[in-house]
Amino acid sequence: MDMGRKQKRWAEPVWPRGKMPSLWPSIPQLTKLDNGLDLGFSMFSPHRAVTATGGGDFGFPPDGRVESGNELFVIPHFGVSYRLDDKNSVGFAIYGNGGMNTEFPAFDRQCPDPASGAVGPGSGLFCAGAAGVDLIQLFFAPGYAHQVTDRISIGISPIFSVQRFEAEGIGSFAALSSAPDRLSNQSADYAFGAGFRLGAQMALTDRLEFGISYVSRIYMDKFEKFSGLFADQGGFDIPPALTAGLAFKASDHLTLYGDYQRIWYSNIRSIGNPFASTQPLGAQDGPGFGWRDVDVARFGAEWTINDQWALRAGYAYNDQPVQPSEVLFNILAPGVVRHHVTAGLSRTLFGSVTGHLGGMYAPESSVSGANPLNPAQQIRLDMHQFELTAGITIGF
Repeated sequence: MDMGRKQKRWAEPVWPRGKMPSLWPSIPQLTKLDNGLDLGFSMFSPHRAVTATGGGDFGFPPDGRVESGNELFVIPHFGVSYRLDDKNSVGFAIYGNGGMNTEFPAFDRQCPDPASGAVGPGSGLFCAGAAGVDLIQLFFAPGYAHQVTDRISIGISPIFSVQRFEAEGIGSFAALSSAPDRLSNQSADYAFGAGFRLGAQMALTDRLEFGISYVSRIYMDKFEKFSGLFADQGGFDIPPALTAGLAFKASDHLTLYGDYQRIWYSNIRSIGNPFASTQPLGAQDGPGFGWRDVDVARFGAEWTINDQWALRAGYAYNDQPVQPSEVLFNILAPGVVRHHVTAGLSRTLFGSVTGHLGGMYAPESSVSGANPLNPAQQIRLDMHQFELTAGITIGF
């Protein structure tokens, strides 16, 4: 999991809302799009680290600072929009969430034997070699939008999703699992599922528009190979979210945007359950990442210089999903970033072809708390992020 990717996906002020169909902020926006094809990719670079103090050299994790490897991910996106007539439009988008992984190295260390307590050579944060998880999500979203009146449009989109997950280096927690043979170091597992998105958009005045979009819970197959890790025997549904926003045309050249979003992480046991639990890992109500529900505020501005050039900037702030009591499990998924700053531009290249460039920076955020397995030890999680996005829109 990664808060940065999830926050940016639903409404990204870097991109023009009428030109990038694969990043629809709401399905009704299709009624404002010309016929076109959108292709692009993002180069996403998260930097993650864990620092432990006060627990000694034999703990899970040992004292010291360890940084995660694998810091660059390429994430493509695709979208197409088509007007059926003056009131009806359809579209199709493919987009992904990547970079939601950790890869801590298998450094040499001293490890206690669980049975005898004797100390001997071992490696990795948890004495089981290289440790981390890898989660990739891909979404397929056909959409339909209808212009109800001159001022109101509505839309609907089914969402089909596939997830790929893998975990390694956490086998030392087998004694805490309901299925220790399905906890770690399995081959990659896949899960498929579906949900939907509904949206509406209304022009309140000639200069002010209101939009709202609801994304349902996406019900996914369970990760059976990791039913000893995730609560609910490997359950890992994608949480629902509600977004509402305003767009104000301050002048012929300047448009201002503001969005509010609520994400219900607590609805998903494997994400929202606290680590402290009377049940083992993988049980129906077993330990999870302890993420709380999150509120997100986003602000953006678009300056249209002329028919060829447009500039954009944005800022997003979200609550901290990771609580100090949940730092141990979140070593695997330290989604602690809270601020995102974005900037971008578009330029008409020739004819109906427009190029887009955008960048994002999430400054370092951290969460510190006691290790629930060793309260004398303090664990700090750190993360900052960079992203560069490029794409083109081809009208037809």
